[in-house]
Amino acid sequence: MFIELEDKIFQEVDMLRQFRELRDELNRLEKTKGNSAKDFQFEPFWNHIKEQFSPRFPDLNNEYKGCVYLIKKIDGCHQQDFLGSGVLVDNQQVLTAHHVVEDCLDDQGDLISGAEIEVVFDRVNMNHQTGQVRSVKAIVENGRSTEGADFIYLELDGALDLYGFELPELIDMDELSDLDELIAVGYGYINPYSTTEYGIRRVSVGKLISEERGQQLNATLWGFNPSWDILTRNDNYHMIADNDSGGPLYVNTPNGLKVIAIHRQIDDNSKVNMHTKIKMT
Repeated sequence: MFIELEDKIFQEVDMLRQFRELRDELNRLEKTKGNSAKDFQFEPFWNHIKEQFSPRFPDLNNEYKGCVYLIKKIDGCHQQDFLGSGVLVDNQQVLTAHHVVEDCLDDQGDLISGAEIEVVFDRVNMNHQTGQVRSVKAIVENGRSTEGADFIYLELDGALDLYGFELPELIDMDELSDLDELIAVGYGYINPYSTTEYGIRRVSVGKLISEERGQQLNATLWGFNPSWDILTRNDNYHMIADNDSGGPLYVNTPNGLKVIAIHRQIDDNSKVNMHTKIKMT
């Protein structure tokens, strides 16, 4: 009984967060259609948003809890900056994009003294678990985002309790034959132009495209490296948004969900997304 009540409270709180984040669209609808905000109920409004504005659906079923978000603490706990997303490798290690945390690193690629990065892991209820980043490890020497892979591992100061959640395996996409549908997950804003709050894990679906197709679409492929990077796209909408960087790109396989890449950047005009692929070397 208590667990059912806890889940219900979580769902209601999460819906309120979503509604607050979508207030800009609500105001726009009110102005353009002459409707009063009090006439809107959340469910039909949310369905309208999903259909027309943002196909990046909230992960209300908690299928992709392996995706976490990163916060930089400033002046102790009095102020925080949202850095981006990441994916749990195990209960004490996170993989994210190097450029997400590079402002917290010194010239040698180590954490700056005093830099505090927290990793936030969502539970099924409205509580969160956090882990403090103790050390970092780039996947390549001098692992700058402009040189080679945009990857970095974050080691936490203690193990997270995953509550029985089984983390999807990280896998080299070259081992797979079926990459027809790819699933992008992240905690970024609901669209690339939003200034409202973060903190809702969202999911979108797209397909792999070639570098040639990206060039045909006039995508700005900053630092694209065909040895490390892949491109995805959905013809109708953005798959990822600001601050989804470092989040996982999944594929469903006969052996379950696998992580094949992490998000690197988005080109707003062409809707082409760049991801750095996992290489198990």
